[in-house]
Amino acid sequence: MNAIEFIKNNGVDKAREVLEGAPSNAESYQDGYYFRTKPEFQFHNGFHPVWNLTDNDGEWFKKDGFDPVLINDLKMILESIRLVDQFGGLDKAKLLINLKKGMGYLKQAIADYELINEGK
Repeated sequence: MNAIEFIKNNGVDKAREVLEGAPSNAESYQDGYYFRTKPEFQFHNGFHPVWNLTDNDGEWFKKDGFDPVLINDLKMILESIRLVDQFGGLDKAKLLINLKKGMGYLKQAIADYELINEGK
Protein backbone atom coordinates (compact mmCIF):
# COMPACT_ATOMS: atom_id res chain seq x y z
CA MET A 1 0.00 0.00 0.00
CA ASN A 2 1.35 3.41 -0.70
CA ALA A 3 1.66 6.00 2.06
CA ILE A 4 -1.09 8.26 0.69
CA GLU A 5 -3.59 5.38 0.72
CA PHE A 6 -2.48 4.39 4.22
CA ILE A 7 -3.10 7.90 5.56
CA LYS A 8 -6.41 8.21 3.72
CA ASN A 9 -7.60 4.90 5.19
CA ASN A 10 -6.09 5.18 8.68
CA GLY A 11 -5.50 8.86 9.34
CA VAL A 12 -2.51 11.00 10.19
CA ASP A 13 -2.51 10.01 13.87
CA LYS A 14 -2.20 6.30 13.00
CA ALA A 15 0.66 7.08 10.59
CA ARG A 16 2.48 8.96 13.37
CA GLU A 17 1.81 6.09 15.76
CA VAL A 18 3.30 3.61 13.28
CA LEU A 19 6.45 5.72 12.92
CA GLU A 20 6.83 6.26 16.65
CA GLY A 21 6.47 2.53 17.34
CA ALA A 22 8.78 1.38 14.57
CA PRO A 23 11.74 -0.67 15.78
CA SER A 24 15.17 0.11 14.38
CA ASN A 25 15.74 -1.02 10.80
CA ALA A 26 12.02 -1.43 10.08
CA GLU A 27 11.35 -1.07 6.36
CA SER A 28 7.58 -1.46 6.24
CA TYR A 29 4.40 -1.95 8.27
CA GLN A 30 1.12 -3.81 7.90
CA ASP A 31 -1.62 -4.91 10.29
CA GLY A 32 0.35 -4.40 13.49
CA TYR A 33 3.61 -5.92 12.23
CA TYR A 34 6.82 -4.27 11.09
CA PHE A 35 8.95 -5.92 8.43
CA ARG A 36 12.45 -5.89 7.03
CA THR A 37 13.82 -8.02 4.24
CA LYS A 38 17.56 -7.76 4.76
CA PRO A 39 19.49 -9.84 5.55
CA GLU A 40 16.43 -12.14 5.62
CA PHE A 41 12.68 -11.66 5.78
CA GLN A 42 11.91 -10.75 9.40
CA PHE A 43 8.91 -9.41 11.27
CA HIS A 44 8.43 -7.56 14.54
CA ASN A 45 5.25 -7.03 16.55
CA GLY A 46 6.38 -3.67 17.94
CA PHE A 47 6.42 -4.88 21.54
CA HIS A 48 9.19 -7.41 22.03
CA PRO A 49 12.83 -6.34 21.73
CA VAL A 50 13.77 -8.82 18.99
CA TRP A 51 13.04 -9.41 15.33
CA ASN A 52 11.56 -12.78 14.36
CA LEU A 53 12.69 -14.89 11.43
CA THR A 54 10.29 -16.91 9.36
CA ASP A 55 11.21 -20.37 8.20
CA ASN A 56 9.66 -19.81 4.77
CA ASP A 57 10.86 -16.31 3.83
CA GLY A 58 7.62 -14.71 4.96
CA GLU A 59 5.28 -16.81 2.82
CA TRP A 60 2.59 -16.80 5.55
CA PHE A 61 2.44 -13.01 5.38
CA LYS A 62 2.78 -12.86 1.60
CA LYS A 63 -0.07 -15.29 0.83
CA ASP A 64 -2.37 -13.39 3.19
CA GLY A 65 -2.37 -10.24 1.01
CA PHE A 66 1.02 -8.80 1.89
CA ASP A 67 1.01 -5.13 0.84
CA PRO A 68 2.82 -3.14 3.54
CA VAL A 69 3.36 0.60 3.61
CA LEU A 70 7.00 1.67 3.44
CA ILE A 71 8.25 3.46 6.57
CA ASN A 72 10.31 5.99 4.59
CA ASP A 73 7.31 6.87 2.42
CA LEU A 74 5.20 7.51 5.52
CA LYS A 75 7.93 9.80 6.85
CA MET A 76 7.99 11.80 3.61
CA ILE A 77 4.21 12.24 3.44
CA LEU A 78 3.98 13.23 7.10
CA GLU A 79 6.71 15.79 6.45
CA SER A 80 4.63 17.17 3.55
CA ILE A 81 1.64 17.53 5.86
CA ARG A 82 3.78 19.25 8.48
CA LEU A 83 5.20 21.63 5.89
CA VAL A 84 1.82 22.65 4.44
CA ASP A 85 0.43 23.13 7.96
CA GLN A 86 3.49 25.20 8.87
CA PHE A 87 2.65 27.58 6.02
CA GLY A 88 -0.88 28.03 7.35
CA GLY A 89 -2.75 25.34 5.46
CA LEU A 90 -3.34 24.40 1.86
CA ASP A 91 -4.77 27.70 0.60
CA LYS A 92 -2.01 29.83 2.12
CA ALA A 93 0.69 27.47 0.91
CA LYS A 94 -0.71 27.62 -2.64
CA LEU A 95 -0.81 31.42 -2.49
CA LEU A 96 2.82 31.48 -1.37
CA ILE A 97 3.82 29.24 -4.28
CA ASN A 98 2.19 31.68 -6.69
CA LEU A 99 3.98 34.65 -5.12
CA LYS A 100 7.47 33.19 -4.81
CA LYS A 101 9.48 31.08 -7.19
CA GLY A 102 12.01 28.42 -6.22
CA MET A 103 9.87 26.65 -3.63
CA GLY A 104 9.72 23.22 -5.28
CA TYR A 105 9.72 21.42 -1.93
CA LEU A 106 6.50 23.22 -0.97
CA LYS A 107 4.97 22.44 -4.36
CA GLN A 108 5.54 18.71 -3.75
CA ALA A 109 4.19 19.00 -0.21
CA ILE A 110 1.02 20.63 -1.57
CA ALA A 111 0.60 17.84 -4.13
CA ASP A 112 0.95 15.21 -1.39
CA TYR A 113 -1.48 17.07 0.86
CA GLU A 114 -4.08 17.30 -1.91
CA LEU A 115 -3.82 13.59 -2.68
CA ILE A 116 -4.52 12.74 0.96
CA ASN A 117 -7.59 14.98 1.04
CA GLU A 118 -8.87 13.96 -2.41
CA GLY A 119 -12.47 12.85 -2.32
CA LYS A 120 -13.24 14.11 1.20
